[in-house]
Amino acid sequence: MSDPRVIVVGTTSDYVDYLQNALPGRLFFLTDPEEYHASSPESYGKAFHLVFPLKEDGEVLGAVKEYKEKFGFEISGVACFDCQSLLLASEIAQPSHPFPKAEVILDCRDKYRSKKIWESRGVFCPKCTMAFNESEAASFFDSVGGPVVLKPTVLSGSELTFICRDRGEVIKAFASILRGMDLRKESSTLNRDGLISADSVLCEECIVGTEYSSDFIYENGRVEIIRIAKKHLLSEGPAGTAQAYELPAQDFPLGIPDFQQMLKAAVEALGLERCMGMADFIIRGKTLYFLEISPRPAGDCLPQLILRSSGIDTLIANIDFSEGRPVEVPDSRVWKHLIGLRVHSRKAGLLRSVRLRREGLAQEIIEENWIRTPGDSINLPPDDYQSWMLGHVIFKPVPGIPSDEQVLTVREAVEIKVEEGHDR
Repeated sequence: MSDPRVIVVGTTSDYVDYLQNALPGRLFFLTDPEEYHASSPESYGKAFHLVFPLKEDGEVLGAVKEYKEKFGFEISGVACFDCQSLLLASEIAQPSHPFPKAEVILDCRDKYRSKKIWESRGVFCPKCTMAFNESEAASFFDSVGGPVVLKPTVLSGSELTFICRDRGEVIKAFASILRGMDLRKESSTLNRDGLISADSVLCEECIVGTEYSSDFIYENGRVEIIRIAKKHLLSEGPAGTAQAYELPAQDFPLGIPDFQQMLKAAVEALGLERCMGMADFIIRGKTLYFLEISPRPAGDCLPQLILRSSGIDTLIANIDFSEGRPVEVPDSRVWKHLIGLRVHSRKAGLLRSVRLRREGLAQEIIEENWIRTPGDSINLPPDDYQSWMLGHVIFKPVPGIPSDEQVLTVREAVEIKVEEGHDR
């Protein structure tokens, strides 16, 4: 194969900048104009890339084919790091390159469909239903007899997610989600695959337990666990928002072989045949409830945290995996106990400064990375779930002090100045 390259479908400029420098000459980036024009030209540097509207149609395939012929390279694999581009990546990959099929991706992307599949196959997950009006959502609350979680079926993470403890909160959350979905369905970035709908809301029972996430490889009928991280959730703000990830998860209540079998059952129920993916789940007592599985590596600050803890770069590993190269997972004994703190702004306005005051901290700071700069406009959820995220701090916790206390200690050492009432 002459000039083989992995096509990276629809990723963000920070990933482009990192990957093109880490793997020069191995990649071809397919980028949406909205993402490209929102970033600085320096982010793309000398990256081999095509800027084209990323919709699931024949025009994209034709543009990729024309670009290949013009520059004389071949596609050696297909990689994707964001949920909204998975369907397009599948279309580009079929039938020549291994990638999950479109119908399987649809089952993974839709949280209602995945849970109903798991339910039918005996895989534990929260009870759920779809509500098409406030009355149906309130009726589900009554049937559960306790707190419920309302969320969209397809958005990533905790976006437009609400925990409701009474009928009034259910009705308010239902309206907020539909309003938010109506705004997001017009975005070529958030609704790239056209799956956002503003006519219904997913209602789930609220499982009270400890939340975790895991990266894994599934191939040849076998699950290999890359890592398991414990989530520390924000006590205030959007429900289910991870404030920090602790890696490796301390005092994980299940044996790894048992967890592998549970994850294998959940992956196979969705019809996945080969993937490097991530799973979110809650453990209450000794019972595990799956929330979501996606056939892509985890994002947030997890790639950096995993790299610092073990030495494996999951972004590069995913590129290798897409080409059929072996991925070597570090032995569990070499992983360092680290915490990755995600820093969110508590105010909306114009960002003036953000810095970590290291003086007096007992924790060893391993890495700090700020993705916002002075002059950026900051908005808060539920209107905006992107700009309030300012960056991350990775630190080594002090033995003998509860991790949740250390998360709060390091967070309070971050000094953020936002001028309220200013927006541009």
